[in-house]
Amino acid sequence: MQQQPLVTVFIPMYNAEAHIRKTLDSILNQTYTNLEVLIVDDGSSDRSVEIVGNYTDDRIRLIRNDGNKGIPFTRNVGLTHAKGKYLAIMDADDESFPERIDKQVAYMEIRPDIDVTGSYYEKTGGGSSHTVKAEHILWQEIRIQVLFSNRFCNSTALIRMDTVKEHGLTYNEDYYIAQDYEFWAQLSKVGRIEILPEVLVEYHTGHSNVTNYSLSKKMHERKTLIDGIHRDLLDHYGFGLTKEEVDVFNNFFFLNVVTVFDEAYVSRIKAVLKKLLDTNEVFDRERFEAVMRTNVLKGMSNSKISLQQKLGLFFDLFREISSEEMFHVLSRHYYKKLKAFL
Repeated sequence: MQQQPLVTVFIPMYNAEAHIRKTLDSILNQTYTNLEVLIVDDGSSDRSVEIVGNYTDDRIRLIRNDGNKGIPFTRNVGLTHAKGKYLAIMDADDESFPERIDKQVAYMEIRPDIDVTGSYYEKTGGGSSHTVKAEHILWQEIRIQVLFSNRFCNSTALIRMDTVKEHGLTYNEDYYIAQDYEFWAQLSKVGRIEILPEVLVEYHTGHSNVTNYSLSKKMHERKTLIDGIHRDLLDHYGFGLTKEEVDVFNNFFFLNVVTVFDEAYVSRIKAVLKKLLDTNEVFDRERFEAVMRTNVLKGMSNSKISLQQKLGLFFDLFREISSEEMFHVLSRHYYKKLKAFL
């Protein structure tokens, strides 16, 4: 029987006493056995460290930061100390289904061209749960998707560590929020990310954790950081947008920023999106247009935009950038989706 490659399951932890036991049990009970569980505690003041210390499984390794250093610093500690061929990310309040690691490693072993795999996930919180399925799962599509937004669930990631080491990839410690998005954006430039189309993780929301704490900070600071990710990617792929055009792009794809959505602004949006299509020399045009359409629909979920404006922008835009025959097909297909965002 072929030896299983070592997988480091990395769990950054901060004041996670309410959840860490279930999270850790979900990893220790994986069908895949050649694991090390690397827990990096970021200065917890609750019983998190005590709970981890009560486990006797010798696969567990606990590292403690000298005080609270923040999540990007803590994630970099994990990258530095991981020993495995693969790194599985597991946030301290989520749970992995028993065959998660088995299935992801099996896929990565037969696809050496893939550098990261994620999966669908079950989103649970507030007394309800639902399955979240990615709209784009192939690496060619995900590389385009990160231009617009991050749809990749961190706790589903399995990373090929040779790729991280070869390119010196780290988490940007200036990104106290959205550091995962920035990391995937940088990795997508040099590697390939795919998503397995099955639910392998239970992702918990609605409680006090690092993510919710970060999201509570000033929205304009969050937007500034995400704008920087977009600007970097747009420049990297040579779209040649002006500063004003990048601002239009960022405002449209960061929901509920625009308060005046008049005819002139709609014209600027259409001009920017058309320029993206016309200057694209990197991505397959058909894939690029398809990914753009799904993100335009999300951009139009802005609550400041009236129904009339949404319909007008949608039909005007895709009549302009698609063939007449394609326009009629898309209109029928996407009208139902558009209604769901209203």
